[in-house]
Amino acid sequence: SFISVTTVKYFVVSGSTHQESRHGTYRQLGTCLSVASYKCDDCSGDQYIWYDTPSTKWYIGSINCDTSSAGIRVDDSGQDLGAVSSTWEEEDTDGTTFNATTAILVTALTSYTKVDTEECMCPVDGAKVFVLRESGSRDTVELQEDGTFSTAVFVGETVTLGLEQY
Repeated sequence: SFISVTTVKYFVVSGSTHQESRHGTYRQLGTCLSVASYKCDDCSGDQYIWYDTPSTKWYIGSINCDTSSAGIRVDDSGQDLGAVSSTWEEEDTDGTTFNATTAILVTALTSYTKVDTEECMCPVDGAKVFVLRESGSRDTVELQEDGTFSTAVFVGETVTLGLEQY
């Protein structure tokens, strides 16, 4: 029995004063002009993070890709959302003015998401768990007494978790 998983980078947006509807957890949706774009999982409506190559800015707003219409933005010539060094700006209530604020945080985190869509609560008695890496190497994973486990995976690495009988 195999479960295919991949390492996914996601970002949590918080700290704005006038753009709270854009606060939430953003997971990669695809790309925009060959740079990763993200969609919010838990915002009050559809919200996206995308990079606009011509303006060298990251935008957070309700339209994904190919627009500079957004409530939050930042300059970043490096195109790396996890390493932005400029100060984020948010649109004021007047709808035209952007103000820089150090309170806005876009925090990079990593999680593990199943690729398949079926949920499985499987007993692990009499089973060994292993990780099959892209390189073909196979690593044994030690189960804790409560049936949980953890193992290191590189960001962007796709691995397969496997169960086999003792």
